[in-house]
Amino acid sequence: MTGERAISLHFKVYSDEPNKVWHAEQQRWHAYDLDTKIAIYADRVRGWFLDFGRRFTSEHNCGFVVLMIGVSYLEGNQQFRDGESSNKKSKVAFRKAIRRLFPSISEENADLVYQAVRNGLFHDAMTKAGVGIGPELPAALDVDADGKILLNPDLFIAAVVADFDQYILELNSSERADLRVNFERLWDERAPSYWVEPET
Repeated sequence: MTGERAISLHFKVYSDEPNKVWHAEQQRWHAYDLDTKIAIYADRVRGWFLDFGRRFTSEHNCGFVVLMIGVSYLEGNQQFRDGESSNKKSKVAFRKAIRRLFPSISEENADLVYQAVRNGLFHDAMTKAGVGIGPELPAALDVDADGKILLNPDLFIAAVVADFDQYILELNSSERADLRVNFERLWDERAPSYWVEPET
C-alpha cells in the first residue's frame, strides 16, 4: 500500500486503494460509503477536537482552550447540517448553531457572541471586552441585561458534545434522510481535500 494519509484519528486512506478506507484500531477495511463517511467525520471531530475539550475541563486555566474547541465546532457542524458552505455566511451559520444549542439566546445576543467570542478567539486569540469566563458560572452561555456574555467553558463543551452525539445518532438513522443528504452533499464537495490522489 502506498500514499498513506490519516483522515481522522483512526481512519487512513491509501493512494492505491481509492474506494475504501482503513481503520487502524479495528485493523480492517471499510467501503467508502455514506455510513463510513459519517464514521470518519465522527472520529475526526471526537478524536481530534471534542475529546480534548472534555479532557481539559479538569485542568486549571484551560477555559480559553476549551472554548476554542467548542466554538470551532459550531459553524463547522452547522455547515454539514445545512449541506452547504458557510463561506460569506459565517455569522448566519454560527447564529443558527448557537440558537440550536442555547434556545434562550436571542438572535441579537447570538450576534454578540459571534463578534466578541468567536471573532475574538479566532482573530485575536482572546475574547473581546464584555466577556466573562469561569467554571463557577451557573450556565454554559448567558447574556445579562447589560449585554455582558457569561460563559462556563466546562458546561459549554458538555453542551457541544451532547449536540454532536445527538447529531451522529440522527445521521445514522434512516428516519433522517434530510440530514444524511445534506451531510453527504457537503462531504463530497470537500472530499478531494480529504483524499489522496492515486500515484501516476
